[in-house]
Amino acid sequence: MESQLGTTKLDHKLYFLSRLGSFKIFDFSGEIPQETFHGGVIVNGLELPYRLRRGRLPSNSWHVSATKLVVTVTGDVLKVEKMVRPRSGIRSFRLYKVNMSGSYKRPEQVDSLGEEAMLFDLGITVLVNGSEGVKRSSIYFNMSHKKNPNDEILFNLETQETEKVHEFDVSSFQFSTSQWFLPS
Repeated sequence: MESQLGTTKLDHKLYFLSRLGSFKIFDFSGEIPQETFHGGVIVNGLELPYRLRRGRLPSNSWHVSATKLVVTVTGDVLKVEKMVRPRSGIRSFRLYKVNMSGSYKRPEQVDSLGEEAMLFDLGITVLVNGSEGVKRSSIYFNMSHKKNPNDEILFNLETQETEKVHEFDVSSFQFSTSQWFLPS
């Protein structure tokens, strides 16, 4: 089995990206899962654990801290790279539309999500269309591996700035993980 870089499940489909750039879509809607697409995505180097890289990297260099496949509302597949400057902790994102022709062409860079917002940890986008408190063309993500609700951050693609989503009083609640509720 190929070493996994990222997977996203949406509806009856599983989107798989290997560390070597193999991109596959599996359809689970029938009795037997079917591979419906196999192509390639250029992957920019392997991601090393942050604690192993931290001391050796110059403070002004951007490095990929996570790569994720994200499926948009319209069905486009994006390769999303979460970038970090290790010494300062500044974060940014690079988004690329995955080429669905099956060739290893360089993906097209995406600068805006339009009226959508991305839930990075879930690997999906949602339509904003007036949803109170949800900002268009923004990426919502968690900064900690423990999914602390106070570590929910949004990155605005238009301003290239981050801000905290909400400050919770965790002394009165026992949160084990931060989760999204998506009404349909």
